[in-house]
Amino acid sequence: MAARNCRNGRGRSLWKKSDGSGRSLMVHVLLLSVQPSCARGGARNLSEDSRNADAEANRTYAPTGRTVVLGVGSDSSDKHLRVYIAGHAAKFRSKAVVLLYDASGWNERGHGIFRVADQLAANGFVVAMADHFRGLDWAPGQSPPASTGTVREDLLDTLMPYLEDEYEASVVGLMGLGWGGQHALRLASAREHLGAVVVVDGASLEVEAAVQARVPVAVYAAGEGPSVALLRGALSRAPAASSCEVSTFAGRSPGFVVGDWSDGDVATDAAEALNRTNAFFRAHLNIFHAELFDKDEL
Repeated sequence: MAARNCRNGRGRSLWKKSDGSGRSLMVHVLLLSVQPSCARGGARNLSEDSRNADAEANRTYAPTGRTVVLGVGSDSSDKHLRVYIAGHAAKFRSKAVVLLYDASGWNERGHGIFRVADQLAANGFVVAMADHFRGLDWAPGQSPPASTGTVREDLLDTLMPYLEDEYEASVVGLMGLGWGGQHALRLASAREHLGAVVVVDGASLEVEAAVQARVPVAVYAAGEGPSVALLRGALSRAPAASSCEVSTFAGRSPGFVVGDWSDGDVATDAAEALNRTNAFFRAHLNIFHAELFDKDEL
């Protein structure tokens, strides 16, 4: 790809690339400053909600990565995609994981998801998490401001060209939490660019999506139940059945991985979920890294 530096009207440094097919990628490298969502299009700002322990713990976590803004051949802000990047390419090249956040999105309530990204990166991955909601928040009972089609388009048209060029990663692991788990499982039926999928505490997981999985899939659920049994059975019939697994964390509440890690029991289970995720990606993305997480590091 050819690259050149340019500046926008506000004097900020931009990096524009051509991929040889007439498209361009506009990369705007920012200092990390994760702010609460600014509601657009009538969406609700929830920064005053969720004043419980989990939300407080998440608000006080300071992410350690950086943010880039990607745009595909358009100056429209709706086409620009913020991406949180954690990890160091110089040491861990070609070992990329795309992280799909839960329904809290990228805002004040969602800092726990940045902590998950940073922990994965500390264990040997370049982690990319895109803001598929484009800065929007949404209220319970409303449809989230992004669909599986949005996630797929962001992944194939925007994220993968960037990851291939910057980190030589043509195949990635896909990890989804909550809302993101539902879409990660749906995308497991397409093998393009995906080497493995991990779903942690996924929301509304579909048997139809599981039975079509064509890449190795791991599902780590908050607790056992009828839906987990159905998923286990569906994955046993999937094209990639021999490389799929399902396990549970008994008694754990939904959202525990992005919850209050100052609680020792939650931290222990969160560490175990990340250990399993790490091991699964290492096994199926041909990644080796000896160090595992310890709950004291969370």
